[in-house]
Amino acid sequence: MVECLCHFPAIDKSEQGGNWGKRPLTAAQLEYAQKDPVYTAQIHHRLLQLSHLITPDPAGENLERLTNRYWEIYQQWKILDTEMEHLKERLKSAMIKQEAAEINGFSVSYQNRTSKKVKLAELAKVVYLSGQDSQISLSLTNDLLKELGDLAQGLTIEETRQKISQLTIKQSEADLR
Repeated sequence: MVECLCHFPAIDKSEQGGNWGKRPLTAAQLEYAQKDPVYTAQIHHRLLQLSHLITPDPAGENLERLTNRYWEIYQQWKILDTEMEHLKERLKSAMIKQEAAEINGFSVSYQNRTSKKVKLAELAKVVYLSGQDSQISLSLTNDLLKELGDLAQGLTIEETRQKISQLTIKQSEADLR
């Protein structure tokens, strides 16, 4: 790295493969180890210089050039993003149908989702003071149940459970190549 970034002459790396666990270290190993902080400092200095090139001062940015570049790649990105979402959905469906829990860094996980419903008329009995009266079934979210507090205890609640699937990508697509 120091050769590439800092234009150092070729460095003898033969000591990299040496037995560094054996003590005492050889003179060649000590010399090699002494150079590490020097190389590290030089690399750090060069990376700081380079970081200024890739993160310019926003006050001096060329807005015309930035917006033009954005619009240049926007349409391609939208097409790719749409295709990626489509592929992920197809992959998730295929993995579920084929009962494949994991393949090439992709895995399907499941979680159970519970929903609770109550007739609005029954709910109205409990919240009579609000004056609301209806025969519509309502889905009771955890937040709504929390808001109702003790009032919910007097209700006959119908509970249904659902299995929800989720596709997880364990590695970035680039790492798989």
